[in-house]
Amino acid sequence: MPQATKPGPKAVVPALRRPGVALAVLVATQFMVILDVTVMNVAIPEIGRTLSMDASQLPWVITAYTMSFGGLLILGGRLADRMGHKRVLLAGIVLFTAASAVGATANHPALLLTARSIQGVGAAMMSPAALALVNTEFRGALRTRALTIWGAVAGAGAAIGVVLGGALTSGPGWRWAFLINLPVGVLAIIAIARLVPTRPGDRSRALGVTNAILGTSAVAAAIYAASEVGVDGLSTTATTIASALAATLAVAFVVVEAKSSEPLIARRLLTNRSAVAGLVTMFGATAVLLPLYFLGSINLQDVRGYSALQTGLAFVPAALATIFGAHIAGHLAPRIGYRLLGAIGAITAVAGCVLMPWGGTDGGIPLGFTAPFTLASIGVGILFVTATYSTMGAAAEYDAGLTSATMSSSHELGASLGIALVAAVAAPGFTTSPSDLAANVVDAYWVTAVVAAVVAVAATLLLTAHRPDPAAHVGTFH
Repeated sequence: MPQATKPGPKAVVPALRRPGVALAVLVATQFMVILDVTVMNVAIPEIGRTLSMDASQLPWVITAYTMSFGGLLILGGRLADRMGHKRVLLAGIVLFTAASAVGATANHPALLLTARSIQGVGAAMMSPAALALVNTEFRGALRTRALTIWGAVAGAGAAIGVVLGGALTSGPGWRWAFLINLPVGVLAIIAIARLVPTRPGDRSRALGVTNAILGTSAVAAAIYAASEVGVDGLSTTATTIASALAATLAVAFVVVEAKSSEPLIARRLLTNRSAVAGLVTMFGATAVLLPLYFLGSINLQDVRGYSALQTGLAFVPAALATIFGAHIAGHLAPRIGYRLLGAIGAITAVAGCVLMPWGGTDGGIPLGFTAPFTLASIGVGILFVTATYSTMGAAAEYDAGLTSATMSSSHELGASLGIALVAAVAAPGFTTSPSDLAANVVDAYWVTAVVAAVVAVAATLLLTAHRPDPAAHVGTFH
C-alpha cells in the first residue's frame, strides 16, 4: 500500500517586520514628499539670483514639482497596484533621491527645473505606494494609529518645510534643501527592503499612461501660458500657441477618458455630487494657500528685505494655523455638516485674503502680513478637512485608494495653477523696480482674494449638508 504523501505547505504570507520602525520609515518617505512642496518657497529669491532666472522661470521651481506630482499621482497609484506596492515605493525613492542629487548640483535653470520635475515623478510613485502599504500591512488599532500619525506628519511637513527652507537658505545654502533628501532616501531604501514584505501586484489592471500624459501636458501648457502672460502679455505668439495647445490637449484628454474602459478618473466619482464638491473645494483651497506662500516669500525678501530665515519664521504662524483650522473642522464636521463648515472656512479664507493687500509692503515686524495670512490659513485648513470628508465619504471601500489619489491630484494641481496665476500678475515687477514689484505683489494678493471668493461661492453651492458618519472609514488626506 503506497505511503500517503504529506500535503504541501501552505503559502505563507510574510509578515511586516518591526512594525514601529517600518511605520517610521514609511512616514519619513511621505515627509520628504510633503516637505519638498514648501521647502523651496523661501529659497526662490536666492535660487533666482544664483542661477540668473528670469521672472517667468521662478514659479516653475515649485510648479514643476507639484505639476508632475499631482498630474501623475493617479498613474502612480495604479502602477503600485499593478507592480506591487513595495517595488514601486523603492523605485520612486530611488528616482526622487537621484533627482535631488541633480538638483543640488544644478548650475542652470533648465537642469534645476528638470530635476524638480523628476522629483515630482518620484513623489507620484512614493506617496500612493507608501499609503497603500500603511493600509494593507497594519491592522486594527495599529492601523488607526498609523493613519493618524500619517495625517499629522503630512500637516507638519508643510509647516516644517518653510522653516527648514529658510534656515538652510540663510545658512549653508539652498542646495542643502536637496542634499538633505540623500541620506534619508538611502536609509529608507535599505530599511524598506529589509522590513517590508514583497507582495505581488495585480497585473490585470490597466495603467492609463496615455491619459496621464495628456492630462499632465495640458496642465503644463496652461501653466506655461499663464507665466508668459505675466512677462510678455496676452497677445504674444508664445502665449497664443501655449493656450491653444493646452485647450487641444485638454479636449484630447476628455475624449480618451470617455472612450477608455478604465478611465484615469473614475466616472462614478465624477457623477457623485459630494465627491465632485470635495474635489473642487480641495483644488480651490490649495489655489489660495500655496500662492500666498509664494507671494509672501517675494514680499518679505525682495520687497521688505528680510533674510530667508526671517521669512521662514514669519511663515510659522500661518503653517500652524492650517493645522489648527483642520483640527477645528474635525470637531465641527459631525455637528454642522459639510456645507456650513465649508462656508465658514471659505468666508474665513476670503477675510484673510482681502486683508492681505492692506498689510502693505513696508515696515519692520510684518504684523499686517502675519495676521491676515494666519486668518486665511485657518480658513484653508477648515476647507481641507471639509473637502476630505466630502470626497472620501462618498467613496466605496474598493474605491478609497483611487479617490484618495484623485483628491491629492486636485490638491497639487490647484497649487500649480494658483501659483502660475499670481506669478503672472507679480512678474512684471521683477524687471523694473522694488516699488513696482511691491505694487504688483499687492495686485496679486487681490487675485488670491478673488480666487478665495470663487471658492466660497462654489463650496456653498456644491457641498451637501451631509455629516460624516463616525462609524465609517474616511480616507486620509495626503
